Amino acid sequence: MKNYRLKYGLEIPDALITATTLNKNKVLITKNIKDFKFIKGLKVKMPY
Repeated sequence: MKNYRLKYGLEIPDALITATTLNKNKVLITKNIKDFKFIKGLKVKMPY
């Protein structure tokens, strides 16, 4: 997590959201795709 924090500016709440989404094998629905696009294996979609 420290590497993502330093390289991409990933904040702790975003890291927890990401970890939960990956753990549950779900799609993350967010308007803020740019904060998550660099995470391998994470499926991200816009809400509309």
